[in-house]
Amino acid sequence: MFRGRGRFGREKSVTLVHNGPHLLHSMPELKAKVHKRVATRLAAMGVRILYNQRADLSGVTTAIDPRTLDEAKQGDSAHSHTSHVHVNLATPITVPLSGGESVHGNVVVFCGGGRVNNSAYRTSLSDAMDNHGRLRVDNTHAVQGHPSLFAIGDCCDSPEPKLAALAMEQAKFLVDNFTRMLKGKALKRRKFMAPGLVFIPIGPRDGVALFKGMVLGRRIVTAVKSKDLFVKRIRGEMFTSKEAKVVP
Repeated sequence: MFRGRGRFGREKSVTLVHNGPHLLHSMPELKAKVHKRVATRLAAMGVRILYNQRADLSGVTTAIDPRTLDEAKQGDSAHSHTSHVHVNLATPITVPLSGGESVHGNVVVFCGGGRVNNSAYRTSLSDAMDNHGRLRVDNTHAVQGHPSLFAIGDCCDSPEPKLAALAMEQAKFLVDNFTRMLKGKALKRRKFMAPGLVFIPIGPRDGVALFKGMVLGRRIVTAVKSKDLFVKRIRGEMFTSKEAKVVP
């Protein structure tokens, strides 16, 4: 949405409702300067930000995806990084906020955040789950109490940010360890790490980056990530051709 806003103009008002004291509060590795710069960039684009408030979507009945209302009411999603859209072009939608205020708009986007999708294991592996629904793993990524099962990415509790780049590193690590298992060798143990470089795009021509404690500006973000959000790179790593390969 913000990519489109930066590209196609600002004739429509945008209000961002956030339940934390600042944006990106779920990423403690980011400096306060990063939070402030992101907020400043969005404000310059005309985005109004309301902090420490929650939106009540229980009365909104215009969801494109019918799962939206149930998930919003439950306050817990079965889908990772849940995002759904409500649209009513004829009459503005009213959304009450926890602070007593209400916001109005023709398009409401519900972003539930990075809630892990644990529907596949929440029953059978409940003994190995933490309070956030993630699987507890050791430094081989083996699931606690289940040495033949391994977990990576959003569903594991490794003390690292939940970023695609780190999940891909975890996958490569597991492939190497699986090869070692087939050869009868001992498993390697992984050293959990923080990302050396974090990109936060804000539209196609803006953003903020954090590199080894240094806060960098829009030029490096635009040159490296904002153009295509790494889609071309990730596609190239996942597939050997432009067409997706279906594995039977």
